[in-house]
Amino acid sequence: MTNRWCMFDGDKSNMDLVKKNYSIACEEAVCTKLEQGASCGELSDESKISCAFNAYFQKNKQREEYCNFNGLGKITTINPAVEKCVFPIEILSFQDQVAGFDKSSGPFHLLTLSPYISPANSSAIFISGQLLGDIISGQLELEVKFKEKHG
Repeated sequence: MTNRWCMFDGDKSNMDLVKKNYSIACEEAVCTKLEQGASCGELSDESKISCAFNAYFQKNKQREEYCNFNGLGKITTINPAVEKCVFPIEILSFQDQVAGFDKSSGPFHLLTLSPYISPANSSAIFISGQLLGDIISGQLELEVKFKEKHG
């Protein structure tokens, strides 16, 4: 799956609608990093809205309907990260990538990958949520269950 982010399209003609959608995104997704003094607290209002929209979109497994925001959201494949503020992406679990897999028959893993540019300008990826060993064993267990079920 291609890396995708949800961004604010920049339309400020109806700020009440923008504020309403920003609030909706932050009610379900974590927006604490947008507060003053936090890692994304110094962003422009437009970038903060994009960050909130993206958090909601990623929380909902990048389903396109979760980047609509009454026409104010747009999906991009260009990483919108700004300075120290990372816009995370969700990588779907193995189960979600296998058509017809019964999610009730195995563990579910959803990883957050955060691209980060270090001071030396070298790229790194941080994985949160699960220990790598748990992820690998869960993936192997899923592969075995899938083969048993689907031949």
